[in-house]
Amino acid sequence: MDRANAYPRLGRDCSAEESWNSMIAKIFNKLNSLFHKTPFIWALLYFAIIGGSVAFAANFYEKIKMDQLPSGNIELVTSKNKYNLGDEIKFTVMNHFSVSIYVTNQCPNEPLNVYRWENGEWNQIHDQAKDSEAECYDEERNVEILPENSKSYNFNDWPNLFKNPGVYRLAMTVDHSSDVFFTDFAILEPAKVTEVVLPGALVPSLIEKSEAQVDQTIKEDINEEDNYNKVYRDDDEFEEEDDD
Repeated sequence: MDRANAYPRLGRDCSAEESWNSMIAKIFNKLNSLFHKTPFIWALLYFAIIGGSVAFAANFYEKIKMDQLPSGNIELVTSKNKYNLGDEIKFTVMNHFSVSIYVTNQCPNEPLNVYRWENGEWNQIHDQAKDSEAECYDEERNVEILPENSKSYNFNDWPNLFKNPGVYRLAMTVDHSSDVFFTDFAILEPAKVTEVVLPGALVPSLIEKSEAQVDQTIKEDINEEDNYNKVYRDDDEFEEEDDD
């Protein structure tokens, strides 16, 4: 009895498996037909699978790489926060990582990324060393900075970078970090010289008054001399009359 009851169940299981296989076959046939009719769709699907796999692998690699990066930071500073137009712009890179960092010498291009604040945004500016004897040509291509050490340099070979007053930014990156290290400073406009000028109507009056005083003094001196000579001459005539 039990065995008899088992056959219908087996029959039902077999029919379910056959219907499942039949459904898969139908789907496969439809996909196969679709592939022959529209191979472009299959190509897109193929590239999507490949692209997703590559993106996943890259993301996984970045996570592993970030876990292996040394801890620390870079301190980028300038010698002053404010410069006068024409001053030497000098910067210092301090390495606070536990390993050495390398700053690429991009001569004849500027050594760091330089930006100027214009129209409400940071705009990158460029210059090149024009002199074939510029200092940057004598520097190493990859400048090493040891842990807890620093290197200083200037922008003397790139005078056109800071020829205008304004607010500037120096920025750099290193292989050990995804952060952007930067510092800001300002170049001031030349001070304006204020010239104090007396009112035009006042100057001639002072000059005229001064000249009038001089003329009066001269006249007084002349009159005094004439009076003296006159008295002297009158005395001489008086003495001559007595002699007579």
